[in-house]
Amino acid sequence: MKRSLEQVEKIRLHQNAPFQVDDFLSPSEIQKIKSDFDQSEIKEFKSTGPVCAPYIPHPNLDQKIHSLLGPCQILSTSLYFSTTVPHVLHMDAPQDLSVAPFKAVLLPLHFEGPASCPQFDLSFFTFHQRWFGEPAKFFKGEQDVYSPHNRPIYSYEDVEGLVLDQTISEEFRLRWFPHLKSTWLEGLSIDHQFDWKVGSAIVFDSVQIHCSSDFRKAGVNSKLGLTVFTGLL
Repeated sequence: MKRSLEQVEKIRLHQNAPFQVDDFLSPSEIQKIKSDFDQSEIKEFKSTGPVCAPYIPHPNLDQKIHSLLGPCQILSTSLYFSTTVPHVLHMDAPQDLSVAPFKAVLLPLHFEGPASCPQFDLSFFTFHQRWFGEPAKFFKGEQDVYSPHNRPIYSYEDVEGLVLDQTISEEFRLRWFPHLKSTWLEGLSIDHQFDWKVGSAIVFDSVQIHCSSDFRKAGVNSKLGLTVFTGLL
């Protein structure tokens, strides 16, 4: 399913480069948000790995997000996630195609592993490419991949911005993306690499393809984060 051309143009008008804000959350705010996840009685243990829970609105956090992004709606699909496996290539637009997705605000809250990790050992990557349809994961060349929550995409002709004459090196893939097959990365180009800094905010277009590095290589057992999804008014 695709969005209308009018809606896609509206989304494009509000696209810009992703960025990171250090110390977006105070230690007390981090603790409160973590506590809400720990105490949530509506956790979903997804068969693909993550444990998710719906975002419990925080007036102060909502105000910070509006101050950061300007006028927008905070979507009810916003969620906490705890995972022991790195996320594969995906994007975060809402299932409801009548909602025009705006920004996703990723808030790293915690990780289980070494007390400190060298910069970028735990990374979050955005790619230049975008998908304007329903929530999707990207598995070029595959078939019948189990993906109950996102549409699996096996052919990339409807991915916007493919770079067919460029490829991510195998050395780079093995360093950061050993959980991704090389064919899944064909035509994709890295936009930004962000350090997973607890308390920061990583802001990117919801329609932008992104993924995690394989944090297990850094001795990290799990990560906890909150992603707040927003829509255009």
